[in-house]
Amino acid sequence: MVEGEVSPPELGQKPAARPRRARRRLAYAAYLAAILLVPVYAFFFRPFVSGLRELNRPTAAAFEAVGPVPTDVLRQVGGLVVDRASSFVNHPVDKPAGEVRICAFGDSFTYGDEVGRDQDYPSLLETILHDRGFEHVRVLNFGSSWHGFHQSYILWERFGLDYGCDTVVLGPRSFWTRRDTEFNHTNLAFPYYLHSRFVLAGDGVERIDVHGDTHDERFGDYFRFLPRWRYLRYDRQPPAILKSLIGKNRTIANPFYYRRDSADDEALATYRVLITNIAARSDRVLLMHTREDILEMGRDLALSNLTTFEAFDDDRFPYQAPKGHHSVWGNHALAWRVFRHWAPDARDAFTLVTTDTVRASGSITAQPRELSEYRELKIVLGDTPIGGLVTASPDPWQAGRPTGMAFWGKDVASALILEGAAASVLDGRVLPLGVELQDGSVLRLRAADGTLNLELGRIEKIDPELPIGKVRVPDLHVRSHDDLRWIGKPLPTTTGLTIYVDETPVLASWLDGDEVKFWPPESDAFKFAAGSSFIDPQRLPESGTFDLRLVHPEDGVLRVPFAEWRRSSNR
Repeated sequence: MVEGEVSPPELGQKPAARPRRARRRLAYAAYLAAILLVPVYAFFFRPFVSGLRELNRPTAAAFEAVGPVPTDVLRQVGGLVVDRASSFVNHPVDKPAGEVRICAFGDSFTYGDEVGRDQDYPSLLETILHDRGFEHVRVLNFGSSWHGFHQSYILWERFGLDYGCDTVVLGPRSFWTRRDTEFNHTNLAFPYYLHSRFVLAGDGVERIDVHGDTHDERFGDYFRFLPRWRYLRYDRQPPAILKSLIGKNRTIANPFYYRRDSADDEALATYRVLITNIAARSDRVLLMHTREDILEMGRDLALSNLTTFEAFDDDRFPYQAPKGHHSVWGNHALAWRVFRHWAPDARDAFTLVTTDTVRASGSITAQPRELSEYRELKIVLGDTPIGGLVTASPDPWQAGRPTGMAFWGKDVASALILEGAAASVLDGRVLPLGVELQDGSVLRLRAADGTLNLELGRIEKIDPELPIGKVRVPDLHVRSHDDLRWIGKPLPTTTGLTIYVDETPVLASWLDGDEVKFWPPESDAFKFAAGSSFIDPQRLPESGTFDLRLVHPEDGVLRVPFAEWRRSSNR
């Protein structure tokens, strides 16, 4: 064969693949991808991300140091609030000789949202300790609003260890699956709130960080059109390109996620590793929570220096603050429970359990007034105002606004309090009405198509002369959540439902998935919540009453027994 000639293929052998044809195929595939991606970018992704870019944008260009906490730690945890009196930044890093430190890690329930600067549970725990002879013990608050447990762990590992914690307290909430399986757990309400998380790797975990020094760099890195592999692989949320197509408030499973088990199972697996790590480097760990799966996990670890117990959790008055966190009463009860397990020989403490009172029999002798004529409506214990009305709403951003003068100057003649099966009048939903209430008026559920006309209960006035009534409706769930959810037997229809007081409509239905819920069609609803005043239940008698105090500009102060309470052991 002449040098330079190409030999023909042997008989039966296919010709070699032509490079030109392969290049054409690749070019055509790139062309098709461009046809699809260019309009997605122009009409969906770009406006989607542009809208996010100006939403709750941080005022500072980059993270600024918080006390002794370096900025790289702040970037990993996403942010830190430290303005409680008990915050760790108010203590020296080096532990003084003879001092014993209890370090509390968690989220807003640890930090102390909705209470005064020294009314968080770590502050109250330190007071309990000092009052009982443990003056050498300090309680340091490492809690921060919106933290998940992964963020708490990073703070403990990167910075908390330097403080020489003798006891580490975890909980009472903090273990939130969504916060610990996503880089942004705000449903994109705060798109710049980005933080590290841990993923399972072999028998351990690996921390995955959000890259970038400034907020804009981190935003741009996370919300790329073609997403980074670390987010595509390790974020339960789908990438921004998919979110732009389905909408901000909707979601689908991330098809590229590194695991196929449930988010709860994955989160629990990471918690086992992280808690074991904390226990290995701590003298003592107290794990408290309200979720049984968290408690069961702690017990199953069977670590000699780990104590697991149920956290105090009571959403009844006066233990809940306006937006659903613990009030100072709730924080005190929680602090006592921690003390009870830190010092097992401590005696039991007390909490208050409220029940309805027997109706007052004409205790008001003043002229009956419409509710809007009273300047103030408060719940008092003795002479101490304990709480009052705040707005209730299915929207958590709208719930919890204080309404000190509630109905003053408005067109409100009376109010109806809806109670659930086990709630007292203080735990019900308060509905303002433009009509007078009558004893024995009927609360009735009707369907617009005539298929339902159901009596739910009869109204009983709190006092014959007071324009406030109550009715117990076991078929409505009226505690814990701000919505009014139907929990009775299935209804023949789920649309066009209205609840009436006699012939006056007071609640209209709406569907939330498969659940039937009710809300006033043209007004707010209210609930009772505790304020900043506190009386130690240990100093109260065995039982007593919460009274309703109303202030009228002409009649003065009216006071009516509202709900009975009794002391109960807080173990």
